[in-house]
Amino acid sequence: MGDARVVTISASYGAGGSLIAPRLATALGLEFADRLLTPDVAEGAEDEAQAVGESEREEGRWTRFLDRLAIVTGGMTLAPVTTDDIRRPLRETVEASVGKLACEGAVILGRAGCLVLADRPGVFHVRLDGPPDRRLRRGMAIEQIDAATAKRHLEETDRARDRYVDRLYGRRTSDPALYHLVLDATVLSVDDAVVLLRQAAEAFWARELKAVAAQS
Repeated sequence: MGDARVVTISASYGAGGSLIAPRLATALGLEFADRLLTPDVAEGAEDEAQAVGESEREEGRWTRFLDRLAIVTGGMTLAPVTTDDIRRPLRETVEASVGKLACEGAVILGRAGCLVLADRPGVFHVRLDGPPDRRLRRGMAIEQIDAATAKRHLEETDRARDRYVDRLYGRRTSDPALYHLVLDATVLSVDDAVVLLRQAAEAFWARELKAVAAQS
């Protein structure tokens, strides 16, 4: 399974991913990589949702342009252009950044890490979620905002993250098949969630090592 230990964390709004993930990284002695894409690989994109939004707007511009051009030319001289041609650069950028982190060992929040590293041995995939009403209350507490603002953030954030994974990989973030552990983090304190996840990750890696040893 290699020497690097990796945890990927997918978290819905209000599930506490931004609080739990960095503390888990500290507890495990690993680097923490949040949802922010670094400028050298994202070319200034502030986060995945923004990058996806730009990709979608670009896709829309290309689609409208090609539709108009097809009308003018009769569609006879155009090479086929698919939406994959538009999203491929973003996907390659994200996969390169996640792959580099995985080689060094890290707790990776977001970035569709569970899909990028789906086939990589020794990577523990976690989903943090919870009922919308409890996530709403936690979001209000984390951001210090009112219920109406938190509700808007919940809807917009969940939609953006779902769209990101769907656009790049054709999967849904809520699919339990993507994860080794799905946790309702709204019923635990941040500290308790970190303890539970640390124990689960270490148990997972110990099991992986035993499996490798048995095959040797």
